[in-house]
Amino acid sequence: MTDRVPVSLEVLKWALDRSGIPRESLARAFPKLPDWESGAASPTYNQVSALAKAIHVPWAYLFMSAPPSESISIPDLRAFEGSAPARPSPDLIDTIHACQDRQEWYRDYALSEDFARLDFVGSAEVGAPPEKTAARMREVVGLDVEAQRGCRSLGEAKKLLIAKMEEAGLLVMVTGIVGNNTRRRLDLEEIRGLALSDDYAPLVFVNGRESVSAQIFVLVHGLAHIWIGSSALSNIGVKTESRFCEEEKWCSAVAAEFLVPMSALRREHRSDADLRPEISRLARGFRVGKPVMLRRLMDARLLDRSSFEKEWRSEMKRPQAPKKDRKKRPKRGNAKVSSGDGGGSFYHALQNRVSRRFASALVCRTLGGETLHREAAELLGVSSGEKLMNVGRSLGVVK
Repeated sequence: MTDRVPVSLEVLKWALDRSGIPRESLARAFPKLPDWESGAASPTYNQVSALAKAIHVPWAYLFMSAPPSESISIPDLRAFEGSAPARPSPDLIDTIHACQDRQEWYRDYALSEDFARLDFVGSAEVGAPPEKTAARMREVVGLDVEAQRGCRSLGEAKKLLIAKMEEAGLLVMVTGIVGNNTRRRLDLEEIRGLALSDDYAPLVFVNGRESVSAQIFVLVHGLAHIWIGSSALSNIGVKTESRFCEEEKWCSAVAAEFLVPMSALRREHRSDADLRPEISRLARGFRVGKPVMLRRLMDARLLDRSSFEKEWRSEMKRPQAPKKDRKKRPKRGNAKVSSGDGGGSFYHALQNRVSRRFASALVCRTLGGETLHREAAELLGVSSGEKLMNVGRSLGVVK
């Protein structure tokens, strides 16, 4: 007879509620789930292990006598001042942990290689003039306005921005899913981005389910957090709410100035042009989305609040998610991905998810025997040594 294991009914209910997965869906895979939850029956060890995997909870949690207390391990700036943040989902918790694990590995690598400390981390303070901070950020990253405007599309502008940020020493991760699981899609209402400050391994993460123009804004918003040495979980958009904390509003102002410098906007703006065509022209010219341009025109007092709100509502009616996110999801086993990671092959998408800088260093260290293959596979989210070699080939570090 198969041994049954005791599971606290309180913990089981907590874990099931935490997952957010409907009981009906779980019951199809675990027909005895209603009996386990009522206490009429107990699961086997293998069933507990399978259930834990299905509901994305560490299996050891299910053997605890009471539910653990879970919290976000970095400052949570998503909530308005005076309000409490919602309980974090398993997807959010797992994403933060993955980013922290990769940052920790890369920091150790940077120190072992005697990399210089990145002196731009923590070099500014909240309240500093956004124009001055944004100009310094552009100088360090090596991205001037003309280079940005020379891009042929928003996608190319985003790619250039990420490449420049990584060249400056940052780890940049963009994905709309947890790990490589296309069924675990990150909720835009829960997270748009996060920043993990560090003198040797600063990291910026962006939810790839955002529109491309919004991803660009969140990337620079995260960069502003690094500039003040601040780790933070953010859910702020282009249209900053007045009730957000001062740090979030300042980072948003710096990001807006970085993308559309006020001096350049005033030179380019045509006061005698029709509003909507002018907004479109300016957005194309600066390689930003219309929401960013609307905000900058209002910041410059070239657009009044009433006109701004009207145009904003009109723009928000348009589909904002990346096209890849709106297509029919691929069948399992298909090498193409549809997760807001930039499209292309699995290995190209993986570089976006974990940072090209990070992945290159990890593969080189692993091939040199200084990191275990198992650890490298876990950090990359791949399942075998063969896939690790393929990652190396896609990065050009393995022939």
